[in-house]
Amino acid sequence: MLFGLGILTIGAGVMFWFTTPTSSKAPSQETKFDSMASNPKVAVPPDAGAQEQTQASSDWQEPSSPANPDTPASPADEPVETTAIRLANSDLKKATDWLAQIQDPDLRLRATLAIGNEAIRTNPLVALNLVASLQPSPQRDDIIHRGVAEWALTDAVKAKEWALQIEDEPLRADAIASIATSWSDSKPVEAANLVLDELPEGRLQSDTLVSIIQRWSQADPKAAAKWVEQFPEGELKTAAEKNLLRNR
Repeated sequence: MLFGLGILTIGAGVMFWFTTPTSSKAPSQETKFDSMASNPKVAVPPDAGAQEQTQASSDWQEPSSPANPDTPASPADEPVETTAIRLANSDLKKATDWLAQIQDPDLRLRATLAIGNEAIRTNPLVALNLVASLQPSPQRDDIIHRGVAEWALTDAVKAKEWALQIEDEPLRADAIASIATSWSDSKPVEAANLVLDELPEGRLQSDTLVSIIQRWSQADPKAAAKWVEQFPEGELKTAAEKNLLRNR
């Protein structure tokens, strides 16, 4: 390393200066740090291989559960319903596994209703089993009504068997009515007989049967009219006949 000294005379004054030190060695290469390796807030699952997980754990969390690389994470400020819907639409099994880890009763209830609501379209039996043990509420009952109706489109017999096990009589009756209405598009006779066999006499039975006959008469008015003729005289037959006349 060398230093230089210079002298400059200007008028009566003398100015001294030093030259900057120089080195015969090339400057050393600057050390680079891997930000991922030095950041303890970032968790990389064991099975991630060479892929980097770029989401910081300080911004992501799982509700009331320890970090789990096999469980989908959610933004800390994301409502539990939003997380539940997102997971249910991508992987229903992971959604139910995530649900099982939630300890807070209120959060678990909200997540259960959200997952059940979404699962109706893809797996109504999962939706029904999720909400079956919940306390009565309009949200729970709505999922049951829509769940059995959706299930009846593909397997009305099993949907009926499930619904007949419901202990709550009004809820069971509403579920049977929903199944019968869905079933009427493919099997109107079976649907109508289900109403007559399983629903008590009254407004729900009458309204459901009239709804079935209305749908049936649009597809096959002669068959619907012939079936109604077998009814015993009474309010139910009168209501059904009026409905047939309106659809002619």
